Amino acid sequence: TIVAVGALDDPRSGLAVSKGLAHCVLDCPIPTLDLASILVAVLNGSSPSEVLKALPAGTKTRDADMTFKGARVLAADDNAINRELLTEIMLRHDVNLTLVEDGLAAVEAVKAGDYDLIFMDVSMPVLDGLEATRRIRAYESNAGKDQTAIIALTAHAVEESRVRGLGAGMSDFIAKPFSLSVIEACLAKWIAAGEDTKSARLANGTPLAVESNAEQRLPAGVRIVDWSVLESISALEVSDQGLDTRILGMYIQQAPEVLDKLRTLKSDVTLDDVSASAHVLKSLSRNVGAEAVADLADLIEKDAELHGTAPGTERLDSLARALDATIVEFREAKKLRQAAPRLGLSQSV
Repeated sequence: TIVAVGALDDPRSGLAVSKGLAHCVLDCPIPTLDLASILVAVLNGSSPSEVLKALPAGTKTRDADMTFKGARVLAADDNAINRELLTEIMLRHDVNLTLVEDGLAAVEAVKAGDYDLIFMDVSMPVLDGLEATRRIRAYESNAGKDQTAIIALTAHAVEESRVRGLGAGMSDFIAKPFSLSVIEACLAKWIAAGEDTKSARLANGTPLAVESNAEQRLPAGVRIVDWSVLESISALEVSDQGLDTRILGMYIQQAPEVLDKLRTLKSDVTLDDVSASAHVLKSLSRNVGAEAVADLADLIEKDAELHGTAPGTERLDSLARALDATIVEFREAKKLRQAAPRLGLSQSV
């Protein structure tokens, strides 16, 4: 029996399990009693599953036998990068994934087929995630169907989103950018759980522990790129298919388009559109670790929503400079990754 030990929520340590090199992963720090329990179980000839059962409650482990093969998941998100990441994660676990780009399409998908779990972005065009959830719950009620767990994907303040989401009928909440470990924990909670447990959780609205690096973010301009985010993306790959370079390419193409839209909206002073576009750029940037751009976009979004002000020329110029610097970094990272596929992106800093 092989028990791998890795840093807390380090996605790379999970590769030992996914590649069959270890039976499970324990996240550091490990209490002495927990380690003693594992050693006793293994020395007594216990199987990996029995070792996991022997651990005291609360010990963080990742089970090599974790599987959701055949599960049906619907994901609604207008962000192409989020859809790409979710696709890669679901591929790892043989999950049948259906992707849509707005809330109305999500409602229609639910009416057309059954799903075990739904990931729902809160901010989407055509129909937002909250209204889509309300319509899905109304449809389930009228059709006499059991409620499907709906997981909010949100870059907004967690507590605010939780209150609004629960009111709309959402079951759980994940903060963006999300990691492999958080999505896996969500799958385990809502798909692997028995029906009675799922029903109880739906009734209680008990939230999944969300993951957000908000408190660790530095002020805008101090750090251009958080390379650990891209390392986490690299760790999602099922095979060496260049997921990280594809994601970077999508960002390099899409982010300038959103910035151009913000410059156009500035002259029209349409604050709702300013807020929406800033939110899109913030979400795109958080997903790839573009911290400086994300922080500036966040300021523009808050100014529009809370103070009713459109971004001035100076703010937009600062955003453009941050985006230019970020794209330079990302292009260099792409070249390095393509030249040496096995080299980690962090070495391009």
